[in-house]
Amino acid sequence: MKISNKHFERLQQFEKASKLKKAALSFLASRVQDRDIEKEMEIFKMLDKNKDGYVTLKELKEGLKENPNIEEIARLLEGIDMDKNGAINYSEFIAATMNVDNMMKNGGKIQDAFSAFDKDGDGKITREELM
Repeated sequence: MKISNKHFERLQQFEKASKLKKAALSFLASRVQDRDIEKEMEIFKMLDKNKDGYVTLKELKEGLKENPNIEEIARLLEGIDMDKNGAINYSEFIAATMNVDNMMKNGGKIQDAFSAFDKDGDGKITREELM
């Protein structure tokens, strides 16, 4: 089993996203129900060959279709690896691959994410709150 084109495209989009978007998606991923990410969970388990909870560069390369360029895969991993430990953990993978369109349909989760950044509750996210 290999990563689908759809999930690979989501990984690429996440890698290129701004820090704010990555943070918001990470927050949403921490609040998602398992039933909403069944396919993503299955893919992560398939990639994590040694079952240590991390997808390494080697594991990611093996899970991609057709001999991918190792430099591109390394850049992809680096852009998804939010805690900079050299591998993609489960939370990072879910944040990068979950279906954001489904999340957008559930306004409550989006509001929760906004509220997590709007520390003073004034309806605005300031630079200081982002820091």
